[in-house]
Amino acid sequence: MADMSDWFIMKDSVEHRQKALEWRRCKSNAERERFVKVNGVRWSEILRLSYFDLIQFVVIDLMHCLFLGIAKWITKRIWIDEDILTEKALQLIQKKMSEFKLPSDLGRIPGKIHCGEGFSNFIADQWRNFFLIYATVVLWNHLPNKDRKILTYFVRVCTILVRRIVEINNMKEAH
Repeated sequence: MADMSDWFIMKDSVEHRQKALEWRRCKSNAERERFVKVNGVRWSEILRLSYFDLIQFVVIDLMHCLFLGIAKWITKRIWIDEDILTEKALQLIQKKMSEFKLPSDLGRIPGKIHCGEGFSNFIADQWRNFFLIYATVVLWNHLPNKDRKILTYFVRVCTILVRRIVEINNMKEAH
């Protein structure tokens, strides 16, 4: 987990298209499942459009990618599973969160984070509110410097990407 340099590697469009064609040539569903497990690629009918670059033209679904994907992964896999956020820390974080006074029209407020596995059953809206409202304040004193950096960058990216209008210079910053 310590070396973040290989977390996000840009995929090659030509190679992706070739792998998708290989997937299409698989003879059975079992063979296709094995292929996907190894290569992470499957065929999509949109690839019939020769001008369509599935790597460059993909639309990111913020709810699934950012909040149910990356937010949950950072919190559970890095901070909880690696014992950066202990049960005691989660209880202190919950106590701090309960001191917040928020407007009622904000959407789903995160539930209890110190119960069960920590952050159990959060929905996308709760992850969004947790990171955009609470996280920097309630997590800061419980994270080492490198994890504070992850938190700071992730909150900034979320702040940019959830806007109603995102300008190109903001996209460059988020990237």
